[in-house]
Order: sequence, then structure tokens, then C-alpha cells
Amino acid sequence: MIANRAYSAKGGTMEKNPQLDEHTRHFLLQWEYFPYPALMIRRDRTILAANPAAERAGINASIRCCDVGIKESHSSCLADCALSENAAKRLVGYSKEFGAFLDSYWMPVVGLEDVFIHFSIDISNVADPALFPAGEDQ
Repeated sequence: MIANRAYSAKGGTMEKNPQLDEHTRHFLLQWEYFPYPALMIRRDRTILAANPAAERAGINASIRCCDVGIKESHSSCLADCALSENAAKRLVGYSKEFGAFLDSYWMPVVGLEDVFIHFSIDISNVADPALFPAGEDQ
């Protein structure tokens, strides 16, 4: 069942890479019930796997993450930094696109060069109301 949901940019079928298949399977097992979109992405920004929350938001495997949403939102992307330093990166800030405070992470996948996990958590409910732009609802 999980293998049917895991696919990459090669025509909707899993790539012929057992290591990637196993990592994709593990990604889907780990992030299945996470309430926010979570993505496994290649350095070239191709989404290799998306959890159900991402799919409900219209974000699917085989598209490029940088083509989702407004371009301005991607200016603070820390993917290249996370991959070059081989370390998880975190950014907390207000997103105009979503009208929310997001706690965002980019984490390299152990054992797969140039692949990372990206997710953001909406923390608006615990953010100081004074930090929201004037006129924004929380």
C-alpha cells in the first residue's frame, strides 16, 4: 500500500534505486499522521515524497517545491545550507503567504546525498500577538 503512494519524477513510478525506495517508504511511515505538510526533496527541488497533509494542500511528488506558492516565500529557503553543512536548519518567522507564524525545518536524510526533509509547523497560537503585522488576524 505504501509503495503505491511513493513515487518520484519518473512517470509516477518509483525510481530504480532500492536505497531511495527504502528511504521513501520510511519517510511515508514516519510522516503519515503529521498534521502539517512534510516533504522529501532532492537538491534540484524535485519532491520525491509528500505526506497526506501535503497532498491535501495540493503538493505532490514529482513537482518542484520552488514552483509551489508564491516565489517570495522561497527566498528564505535553507535547503542548500542544510545540505552543504549536512546539518538540520531551522527558521521561525511570519509567512505573508499563509498569514501565520511558521517554525520551519530543513533536514538532510542520512544515507542519501542531496536529499532533505522539509516541513513547517504553524505556531501562530503561541506567537506573541504583538509580532503579527498590523491588521492580521491570528
